[in-house]
Amino acid sequence: MPESFDVPTYRQAIPAIAAELRRARRFEHPLAVMVVSPHDPTGAAERVKRGFTLRPRVEATPPLYFLLGSLLRNVLRETDILSAAPEVLSYVVVLAETAQTGADDAARRFREAFRGCSGIELRIGIATFPSDGVTLEALFASASEAWESSAALETPARVQPGVAHG
Repeated sequence: MPESFDVPTYRQAIPAIAAELRRARRFEHPLAVMVVSPHDPTGAAERVKRGFTLRPRVEATPPLYFLLGSLLRNVLRETDILSAAPEVLSYVVVLAETAQTGADDAARRFREAFRGCSGIELRIGIATFPSDGVTLEALFASASEAWESSAALETPARVQPGVAHG
């Protein structure tokens, strides 16, 4: 990873994320956890005609990943926490004081900004405290599950309400 890429890894950010979750619990405030990565939904079903690819699949390449990291660093609030998951070319974003509606709005802004600078869609999964989990592990698992099922939907995916986490 380039030295100029100053986003801590998820493991490095766990103490800060855990502290923010403790604060949310103590004051009964909302918190959102998002898993975000570059994704091209049109490339998901690569089409081939006469041996030639009509539309090449766009994978989350390191340049796209670093571009997304730069964008997120610049659009997040000071109170939000950005961490990298470089092994899967994704980011974990923790939005302090943010309920589901605010997280959906943030996801929409991230999508529009990234699409505007790269032409590529984002894949986003969201989980909120306390409805989707009360522990860091449960929130991350819920956001990851939503990310897995999102396939770059226009609206960010969420786990189904009523599923017990944590």
